[in-house]
Amino acid sequence: MSVTPPTSITGDIASADRIGRIGAFYVRSVIAQAGIRNEETSPGEDYAAVDLTVHLTSAAVTVQVKTGTAQHRRKDGTYSVPVKAEWCAKSEVVKVGWASTS
Repeated sequence: MSVTPPTSITGDIASADRIGRIGAFYVRSVIAQAGIRNEETSPGEDYAAVDLTVHLTSAAVTVQVKTGTAQHRRKDGTYSVPVKAEWCAKSEVVKVGWASTS
């Protein structure tokens, strides 16, 4: 019995999710190249606006990675990335929760 392979082989991860995964992998690879420990929150479980935790010598730093396909490079060579209000609000809730250690 022979099996005919599909005419095209594609993954089943949605385009937006693939772009996000590429961003997380890129940031993790840069951090790893610097020799800094880091860990990734499981995909789809970043409800607290935390995609990565970077373990610096003095403290752990939480990071949210935003990845897209739009060009944000300015004519002077700098980059500008728009930030949505709901992203800031979500991060503030997390910061307040972590800050209440008294």
